[in-house]
Amino acid sequence: MNYLAILVAAIVPLIIGFLWYSPKLFGSVWMREAEMTEAKMKKGNMAVIFGITLFLSFLLSFFLQQLTNHQTGAIQLTGGDLEFAKPSFHQFMADYGMAFRTFRHGALHGALAGVFFFFL
Repeated sequence: MNYLAILVAAIVPLIIGFLWYSPKLFGSVWMREAEMTEAKMKKGNMAVIFGITLFLSFLLSFFLQQLTNHQTGAIQLTGGDLEFAKPSFHQFMADYGMAFRTFRHGALHGALAGVFFFFL
């Protein structure tokens, strides 16, 4: 697990949201179209809103990281029973172990998963 990557991926939606909903970008347009007023905004509990957003972003980033684990896919090919795995699986793990987890390759899988979930 790359906990730093999970933490950064969980914080990024908050940063994008701060920028997106700021009055300098789309905040005033969003308020007008959503019929949101300053009074309505003050009624919201911002700590709960940001806390839930951060928690859900953390969960999403945690589970999406698993899509880039080639070792998970290799284990699934064995049916989850490592005792009866073929020698090719053991050779794969001996050759690569936990080393085949790069940002570039993981970013490709993450982007493809994001596109998939977007159209789901």
